[in-house]
Amino acid sequence: RELDALKQKLAAAQGADLSARAIEVAGVRVLAAQVEGGAEGLLQTLDALKAKLATAVIVLGAVEAGKVSLIAGVTRDVTDRIKAPDVLRVVGEQVGAKG
Repeated sequence: RELDALKQKLAAAQGADLSARAIEVAGVRVLAAQVEGGAEGLLQTLDALKAKLATAVIVLGAVEAGKVSLIAGVTRDVTDRIKAPDVLRVVGEQVGAKG
């Protein structure tokens, strides 16, 4: 439990730091970043960033034991225009992801 709590705090802290790096494209904040903490922290960090950035497309990656993990998310207000699986597919092709 303590480890999970620490991971949540790390994810929230990373989210706060990363949000400042988002750029605006056509009225949507866009952020792509590598995060620390491995695959487990990706979802928590993504959720923290979506809450902070409001209108956004976010792609996060982590490397753990030589394997790359990617996650993409879009805020609800842009899901009619942008789909997270489509973003992840394009980014995955760029980094050589296999599925």
